[in-house]
Amino acid sequence: MTTIRQAFQLFEKQWGAVRSANRTDRKDGVGLLTPKLLKQHIDSGKMLVLPYGRKGLTVSYTPADLKAFSEAIVKAKGQHKANLAGVPLMHLEAMSSEADKLRVHDIKAATLYKFNGNILYFRVTASGETASAPSHYQVRVRLDEWYDLLSDISPYPSRARRAAMGRISIDCGCGRHQYWYRYLAGVGNFAVTPPGEKDFPKIRNPKLTGACCKHVLKVLRVLKSGSIHNLIAKELERQAGAEGYMDAQGRRFLKVSELEKAKRAKGSDKDHKEAVVAFRNFRKAGKAFAKKLAGKEMKKRLNDLEMDIKVREAKERALKATVKAERAKTLVQRIKDVLDMVKSFGLDRDKAISKFAEKSGVPIDTIQAIMKEEVL
Repeated sequence: MTTIRQAFQLFEKQWGAVRSANRTDRKDGVGLLTPKLLKQHIDSGKMLVLPYGRKGLTVSYTPADLKAFSEAIVKAKGQHKANLAGVPLMHLEAMSSEADKLRVHDIKAATLYKFNGNILYFRVTASGETASAPSHYQVRVRLDEWYDLLSDISPYPSRARRAAMGRISIDCGCGRHQYWYRYLAGVGNFAVTPPGEKDFPKIRNPKLTGACCKHVLKVLRVLKSGSIHNLIAKELERQAGAEGYMDAQGRRFLKVSELEKAKRAKGSDKDHKEAVVAFRNFRKAGKAFAKKLAGKEMKKRLNDLEMDIKVREAKERALKATVKAERAKTLVQRIKDVLDMVKSFGLDRDKAISKFAEKSGVPIDTIQAIMKEEVL
């Protein structure tokens, strides 16, 4: 009988074969817009004609088209501050398209199953649009602040949350990532490689919009889970105490007990404090970079994101206040019910109130203060 650990090891082996096949297919690709071709035809001002598939079709690009592609590259570098490896989790979510965010609901599970240094491996269920599609995809996430945090002296759980919410890089085996976002991730310096994509996505994503496919977005939600933070904390502690160089820790499949915990991680939409802090620090550090690249649009986008955070925080405070008021209202009614029983059955008022305080867990002083205020 195949154990849960053996199942994930088999999945890893299968995806090794998939990556190898993709690499072979990629070498035989046609009509690729390479960086060299892009520069040559912008410099020469000549029309570029490329094959489109293998049936004799072609697609043409004017110098203006090619310049627009080049401008999209510069804009993407500004949006993702490509002078640093990785971007905060919250930034990836914010920059992703609404369509991809909606598609996350089609994904049932994303399970962490392996560590490789600072790279986390996830098995993510496919949504099963076609019969030929795989049942699962492999998503890799690199926690780019990992090695800084190894030498930190704060508690490991705190370090784990900062690692998961801070600067991260991504890769997914699905077609959406390969044809829409892998080039963008490379330009923005948040790609887990190999493979590294250098040829511009002229057909699928010429404006370089979005950021993450639905499989990666599901993993980002799971990365907010407390059970995943606990596993990351233990791995940080293990590597911090291991002998040898940091890059010699090797790959480690999770133990059966760890896999069971990882499978229970359902994910969350909640923005943790560490995620908000990482995003704000990223925004602050990115202002100078955005200005250098004349990124006026990016600054507006980041200001909008900052405002969105403030609105969400205000809503959360209002909700907490509402809940507190409702609980207070309920407590007053319960006290009234006790006093009605005292009156109806001739019970000892003080004893009844003391017993209610004991059962409800509310301090007797608090109850007496409420009774005084409500004139009960």
